[in-house]
Amino acid sequence: MLRHQRLTGVEGWLRLLVILMVFIWPLAAISQQHSFVRDANLAYHPSWQPFVFMGWALVFGRSVWFVWAGYQLYKQRKPAAVKTGVVALWRAGPGLTFLGGVILMMQDFAPMFDASVVWRVIVVECVISGIWTAYLLKSERVANTYRLESSIPVPQMENDYPSDHPWAD
Repeated sequence: MLRHQRLTGVEGWLRLLVILMVFIWPLAAISQQHSFVRDANLAYHPSWQPFVFMGWALVFGRSVWFVWAGYQLYKQRKPAAVKTGVVALWRAGPGLTFLGGVILMMQDFAPMFDASVVWRVIVVECVISGIWTAYLLKSERVANTYRLESSIPVPQMENDYPSDHPWAD
């Protein structure tokens, strides 16, 4: 019987994405920044204080963006919530990481850091954002929950399946 029910609501993978956006990703960013700031080897650098301030500003921006998008996905049932989620995935993920890398290089910290690490993080964040974007744009649950136009017709009732369909009774 479950196979005939419409997938709707913030359940399954969509719930996981909301939890990641609202709790896990912001807490991970705060934790990473905190451990980075505690690195005593860099504290002697003359640009350290402005760099720490910019780092916390980026973490704050990323966290606010993710929490807002996660909240929208959880509470709203409009296509705009999905758009907000996709924009947040790309701008708060690889976008702010790129901006942070640029700031890192502008603050004369380039000799102390390997730029390839920043690029690897950006690539990983692009892959993660790409997977979640594909989910938000292609998922039947997301399409039903946020009333998106779907290219695949979703049967509304049990008898809406064609007679030769395997689920047709």
